[in-house]
This record gives sequence, C-alpha cells and structure tokens, in this order.
Amino acid sequence: MAKTIGIDFGTTNSLITVILTEKARYFLDGSNTPYPSIITYDSGVPVVGKAAKSRLENAGVSNVGDIIRAPKRLLGKGSKYIEGKEYQPSEVVRDVIRYLKESALKSSEQDVVDHCDFEKAIVSIPVAMDGRARSELRDAFLQAGINIVQFVHEPLAALYAHFRVDGNMTNALEKYHDKLVLVYDWGGGTLDLTLCHILDNRITQIANEGDNEVGGDYVDEAIVDYVLNAELKERGLETTPPVQVGARARLLDFCEKAKIRLSTRSIEHIYVEDFFAFDDDTDPDIEIELAREDLDLISEHLINRGLSKIDELLKKLDIDQRRISLCLATGGMINMPRIKERLIEKFSIDRLNCSDRGDRIISEGCAWIAHDNARLTLAKPIEVREARNSYLKIFRAGTPLPIVGQGTPDESIILYCVDPRDGKAKIQLCRPENAQQMAAMDSRVTYDNLVVPVDPELKPFVERIELKLNIDHNLILSAKAKSGISQKITEPEFNY
Repeated sequence: MAKTIGIDFGTTNSLITVILTEKARYFLDGSNTPYPSIITYDSGVPVVGKAAKSRLENAGVSNVGDIIRAPKRLLGKGSKYIEGKEYQPSEVVRDVIRYLKESALKSSEQDVVDHCDFEKAIVSIPVAMDGRARSELRDAFLQAGINIVQFVHEPLAALYAHFRVDGNMTNALEKYHDKLVLVYDWGGGTLDLTLCHILDNRITQIANEGDNEVGGDYVDEAIVDYVLNAELKERGLETTPPVQVGARARLLDFCEKAKIRLSTRSIEHIYVEDFFAFDDDTDPDIEIELAREDLDLISEHLINRGLSKIDELLKKLDIDQRRISLCLATGGMINMPRIKERLIEKFSIDRLNCSDRGDRIISEGCAWIAHDNARLTLAKPIEVREARNSYLKIFRAGTPLPIVGQGTPDESIILYCVDPRDGKAKIQLCRPENAQQMAAMDSRVTYDNLVVPVDPELKPFVERIELKLNIDHNLILSAKAKSGISQKITEPEFNY
C-alpha cells in the first residue's frame, strides 16, 4: 500500500518525508538539505527553492523585490503583486508545494518514490495559524494535487518524531508517564511552545503559546539594521544614501547566512557588492566583519522575548519549571549558541534535548503520524457556561478531530433564556484553560459570547435557543444559535 507523506511547509524551509520499513526517508534538495521556501516568477513561470534564492546573490538582478522569502506569511493576508500581476496567497503557496512534489517525484531514489502516495499528506501548522490561513493552505495543497488528511501543530509533530525515532513509542511514553514535556520550536518565522502531559500512553497538549514576531527572520532584519548603521558610521554619514534596486533584499540574504555560520564560527565576513547607488565614484560596496558577540548583542532583545515565553506559559498555568521533565528544543534558532546557553541555564543539560535534526523533525513527525494512522483528539472539552456558573460539555475531551472530507457530527442542545429583559440571549462558549484542571471552579478561556435577539417581554425560561456546534477538517469550530420564537440566527466561527 502506498504511504501517506508528511509535509512541513515552513516559513524558511520545507520538506517531504515518508516512513518506509520503520525508517524516515527525506526528499532533500541537491545539497542534502530541505528546500528553501522561497519563490519568484519569471514571466509568470514559478522559480522556487535554491534557484530563487540564488537570485538574491546576483548583484545585477533588477526584480529582486519580487522574490517572496516566506510565502507562508502571505496566508490569510490578502493578495500580493509580483511582477505587476496579482496573486492570491493560495496560488503562491501552491507553486511552492507543487515544486516540492515534482522534485520528490524526480528523486533518484525511485524505490522510495514508488511507495509514496503523493496525493495525501499529514501537514504541520503553527500553533497560532488562524482559520482563514488554514483554509487557504488546504486550498493551495489541493491546487497542487495533494489532499491534507489532517493538520497537526508543529511542536506536537516534533515531539511525536522525537518519541518515535527509536522505533518504540511505548517505551518513550512509559519513560515520561505522568510527566510534563515542553516543546520549544523556534524557527525562522515563528516561535511555538506546546506543553504536553504524558498519561495512559497518550500525548495531551495542555497549553500552547506562540509568538510570530521573534523568528529568525526578525534576527536577520536586526542584523541588516546593525550593518547599515555601522556602514553609515564608518562613512561619516547621518542618513542612508540611495541604494540599488533590491540591494536590501540581497543584504538580508547575506545577513541570514552570517547568522547561520556564526553558530559554528566566531567571526563572519559580510560583503555585498554594488549596494549603494552613488552618482560618483564613491565605493558602493558593503564590507564588514560580524563577530558572534556582536550577534548576541544585536539579537538580545529578541532572545529575551522568546525565552520569556516559557515563563509566561508556565506562570499562566501555575506550573513550576522544575516540574518539566523534558524540554525538546527544535528549529533553526536553537542552533544559536546564546540561545542554547540560556536554555541550559533554565533546564540543565539532563532535562534539555536540542534536536540535532531540527530542520526535518517536524516533517518526520508528520510522516510518523501518517504511518501510525494516529488520530488527533480534543485535549480539552468545548463547553457552554450555564447561568448557575456550571459548565455543560458539548464536545468532550478525547473526541476524534476530523480528517479530510469529514467533520465532527453536529452536536445540538436546547437552552433556555433565563433573563430576556435586555432583548438578548447570551451564550458563552469556552474551554478549560488547563487540560489538567477541568472542575467547575477552574478557570476557562472564552471563545466568544453568542448573542441571539429575543423578545424582552417574555418571561424567563420561555424563549428556547437551539445551539448547534461543528468542527470541520480545518479545525474551525462553527456555531449556530437560533431563537425558537423569532427564528433569528447567530453564526460565528472560531479556531480550535
């Protein structure tokens, strides 16, 4: 039987993985690394991956501004003009995914290709990706000829791969039985944290935290600002002179490379030819040395912000960090020595695992989930708050989440308005803040308050409200509240 593939469509890099004979097989590019998630168009023809990235290094290129370094960021944000043509986010992402798929099909490892079903995939998503972006991502995959069987949060995919890699998931689950595990996934685009509780051979996501403004891309931008300020100071200038078209994008690319190399070197040389657009014979090039100590100072505010998310998450849940039995750190940013040092200070070496395959562990986790036919379930119930401050469970914890082409069966309940005097029946949809604390007195997170117009002249308990809830395969919770008398309807949607 052909194997469903796992795909990590990342902000910086993307990868397809499949599991064959209990081993992860990666579809890597020619340099044995994941494909850069970068795209441009040449007269409407997509140029993807390293071919697109190499254009940033070409000082003579005139349309470098049309190169999209992180197409994932476009999802849910509206159309984008490239080469003067309007593209929808799903179209741009489609072309990246199609390139990944076609490259995999052309792989020299034909024995692996022959065992893959490239029309079905488990796909990872950031914790903070909203419903509109998920829908556009699914549409992009469909346009590329791939059905997304199931979405999985990136940190959960990483943890699944970490536990599964030794071939014995049961041993890993037993080792961490009734313990807390934190996944700290710091990539080029986002920082995602997921706190999990391991119990009864299950991984339960207790809580998630995310920050979309501290990824490696923001460090790259900070390096660019540092280099430009240093260059102006060296030249005795107070304002930035004109620069060549696309020059900043090329500098950004060189700064990203310098950041990566400084993980293993103490000094890196940055040279950008023909950066400035002087109208005389003034040297137009940028040339500067960047030390690791410089990088630490440049990125200190971002590092502090990213690491503070650990404390924020644990404080919100009232959990002492000493209760964390394992911190699995993954993503490209984890390779920065300063971040590793800070994580060791917090968790000590014996509780910290900085994944040595951080550029592929998420894709691998998706592939293992596909291989094991693992079905994700609700970690926390979805509830309605009743007038007496008790909570009525609509979807219980453990409810299987829908896969492609399916939704959860509609759950319908009848509610009665206890106080119609203001002409509004108010329904609060919520979930427990902590999956380990679900008693009535424990705190809740509110999805929203549904408001249904009712007759204010009615007596209490006369107006009947029918509430229907459904979760679709994009993990979007939809609600429909309908007045039994006026027949008026309220229909909001929420991300689960």
